[in-house]
Formats: sequence, structure tokens, C-alpha cells
Amino acid sequence: VQLVDPKGIDKVARLYSVQHIFHEGLIHAPERSWAEMVINQVAQFPRGRHDDLVDTCSLGLKYLRESGLLVRGAEFTADLDQGRLHQGGPPEPLYPG
Repeated sequence: VQLVDPKGIDKVARLYSVQHIFHEGLIHAPERSWAEMVINQVAQFPRGRHDDLVDTCSLGLKYLRESGLLVRGAEFTADLDQGRLHQGGPPEPLYPG
């Protein structure tokens, strides 16, 4: 559990910051009543009656992105391509001279 004080950015902006994750289909919702409750709150936001789960969802997704646990396909491919590039100079000799 990590306490987060999201000062300076409102709930709408926080949800917009993770909107691309939903758009790219990176979120899976199990067929459970609690998942439906989260989906309904996010879908009705900001005009819905409740919005606590919206903030939990946006902050949780933000944490997963920042920790590297949720990676977009283009980012994953770019990391693979970067790893294939030659890094540095010539290799060190096996037997120092």
C-alpha cells in the first residue's frame, strides 16, 4: 500500500493521463461484480454520483506505467530495437596486455 497525495492535478486530468491505456486495449476486466462497478464509475465520470474508484483506477494505472509493469506495444518494440543496437566501443581484450 502506498499513500499518494495527488495535489496539483484534478481527477479529470488524472483520468485523461491514462486514457490511452484503455484506448489501446491494455486493460482487462474480469467478469466480476466489482469490475462492473469500476467500469460504471469510470464510464459515468465526471457526471456520476460516485468517483472514488475512478481516482483509484487512474492512480493505480499511473503507478503501473511509472514502475514499468504496464508497457505499451510501441514502447516494448522500441526497447527491443534499442537493445539490438551496438553499444560502446571495441570489446575489451580477453588477456590484458
